[in-house]
Amino acid sequence: MRYVAGLCKEQFDLSEGAFVVEMGSNTGEQLAEFRDLGMRTLGVDPARDLAALAAERGVETLPDFFSAAIARRIKKEYSTAQLLLGRHVFAHIDDVADVAVGVRELLDPAGVFAVEVPSGRSILRHVTPPGARGRGR
Repeated sequence: MRYVAGLCKEQFDLSEGAFVVEMGSNTGEQLAEFRDLGMRTLGVDPARDLAALAAERGVETLPDFFSAAIARRIKKEYSTAQLLLGRHVFAHIDDVADVAVGVRELLDPAGVFAVEVPSGRSILRHVTPPGARGRGR
């Protein structure tokens, strides 16, 4: 876990105080590493029991699904995000288009949206218009 936080800090030039948001943040383990590097963090995870475990770890977590509405709320109540993480969460998203709107809403203009998926092709199936499938293989 420390590797991801350190890599993001170095690669994306994240400074102390940068705001990092993770969708599908689980127990907050990854965000705790960013917090330990001096960054402000916020998790978003619909599992209330996991959000409670994250809170016990000292990682504030909204017990909800990440969406455009949640992104607007976070932006209003906190700020824009310098880093928005989505690690192994896209396979569980029903409305990828709404999440994409939320990413655009929440991400700072100079921010980074970092996604980790087991297969890029699997995620593209959810966002590619039906008529465009099969092109560019």
